[in-house]
Amino acid sequence: MGLIHSDKVDAIFGWNAFQNVWPDTCEVIELPPELQIFRSTVVAMISYTKNAELSQKFIDFLTSKEGRKIYSDWGWIHK
Repeated sequence: MGLIHSDKVDAIFGWNAFQNVWPDTCEVIELPPELQIFRSTVVAMISYTKNAELSQKFIDFLTSKEGRKIYSDWGWIHK
């Protein structure tokens, strides 16, 4: 999207969530289902974390109903 906003390109491939972030400058045009690619996201605690309790709280939030709703609100599909 940086290239779009700097007028260096006219179109980009990206994710539908871009339209939620830049609704005034982004229009999502869906590809046919056979060309669509879905990606996952993961979260994990690193072994050398300085605050395991806080890290776990963040993971718990991301996987909570409230966290999943935020993902959905920004265009992510969750299962």
